[in-house]
Amino acid sequence: MLNNKKFNANIEQSDWYQWLEYKFKIRRKINIIKSWKPLLRFWLVPMQVENLIEATKMYRSHIKELDGVIEEKDNKIQCTMDDWIDFRGSDRLKEPEDERTATRRVYQLVYGSEPDEYGYTWIDHIDGKFLTKKEDREWFDRHHDRTICSGDEIANADYQNHGDYLIYELKERGLYD
Repeated sequence: MLNNKKFNANIEQSDWYQWLEYKFKIRRKINIIKSWKPLLRFWLVPMQVENLIEATKMYRSHIKELDGVIEEKDNKIQCTMDDWIDFRGSDRLKEPEDERTATRRVYQLVYGSEPDEYGYTWIDHIDGKFLTKKEDREWFDRHHDRTICSGDEIANADYQNHGDYLIYELKERGLYD
């Protein structure tokens, strides 16, 4: 009987050992597969590039639509300002203003005398024929400093310029149509 119990104990121990060995082999295989995960992701790169290209196309289309909306609103504002200038110079007022004075007042009211966050004032928006010689020289000096004297094209570029450059680079590499 003792031998029978010892035999049963040996069977149970060998089963336990086989179970541990089986678990170890499974875990080792799982770890090997996990180490392949970056390689498996590598094969997804072409799909990710295609998704990036599609997203870029959609964003560019969206930006073009928004540019159209902004341009349309700017045109409406300009038409309103022109009508206001015409009204200020019309005979319906007690003291009508000449075109130059009316235009200057309307632009000062709409764009303000103080510079905005980009440093632009009403002088930067109005046509030069309505400016005095001193204002025209000031406008020229500021405009010259903004465009030529700054010298760094990358620092002066806006997001659209940077995006256009990156799209150009993608086209050169053949990744974007």
